[in-house]
Amino acid sequence: MKACNCKPPAVRRTFLGLALPTVVLVLLPKCPLCLAAYAASLGIGLSFSSAETLRTAIAIACVAVLAVVIVRGALRANAR
Repeated sequence: MKACNCKPPAVRRTFLGLALPTVVLVLLPKCPLCLAAYAASLGIGLSFSSAETLRTAIAIACVAVLAVVIVRGALRANAR
């Protein structure tokens, strides 16, 4: 009997690691007031300064996750 040659879980994890932060960065509003309005539509009140800080923190976190996933992928590719 032949073994299944499905994609290993690491490939799916890598894809999700790249896709999720990318989608968040694309959908992240560029204006802090828009982020505050989105939060208000969910029932969360944000001031302008906290919305600006939150937007910056989300962008930095997404870029950091993307960098980690890319570096891990490069290290795995070099190890093979």
